[in-house]
Amino acid sequence: MNISNEAKIALENILEEHEANNVRLFHNSTCGDTPVGISLDNPKKDDIVVTINEINIAMEPEVESLLKGVTLKVEEGPYGEALVFEGLELNCCCD
Repeated sequence: MNISNEAKIALENILEEHEANNVRLFHNSTCGDTPVGISLDNPKKDDIVVTINEINIAMEPEVESLLKGVTLKVEEGPYGEALVFEGLELNCCCD
């Protein structure tokens, strides 16, 4: 996983605003949504802890393989700027 410089700045601002030190990535199994959720939380017991572009990241082991080749970046959306995982496939269970 990579974090763009623009996303790094956004995360630093969010972490400072909420007086947090870590971003935590977790498995999200909601149909039709991204399979990885993001929160401001301390690492859990089995999390993989890394630093990417100077941001402390804790992630559930289940999401590590999902994030290979993925970049966290900032995109303009209908409600303003948002952090998005570029290159991450959506969960699809709508058959």
